[in-house]
Amino acid sequence: MIFYKHFPSKARLIAEYLRHKTVVRLEMLAIATERPGLSPVERILAIFDALDVSFQKPPFRGCPFVKGLAEFGPDADSPEVHATIAAHFQSLYELVADIVAPL
Repeated sequence: MIFYKHFPSKARLIAEYLRHKTVVRLEMLAIATERPGLSPVERILAIFDALDVSFQKPPFRGCPFVKGLAEFGPDADSPEVHATIAAHFQSLYELVADIVAPL
């Protein structure tokens, strides 16, 4: 009952969870890519290394954003979830674009 007081729908709860995961993931990637002395290529590779480390840690059970897309696909009426997932992937795109811009 307490969940429904704060999150009136499953979509609202999932959207909030995904926003939290976006913050956590972007912080992790910022730490990995902003180490001093890394070239742009090394910064891109650091993204993959950081993701690999996070995928190996329990209780990893797959990408929450891909799972969100599977649960709330294009036919679902859940614009908040769709917008949250789109914003996450846009943030990743911008991170990579900023890194490769000097190349």
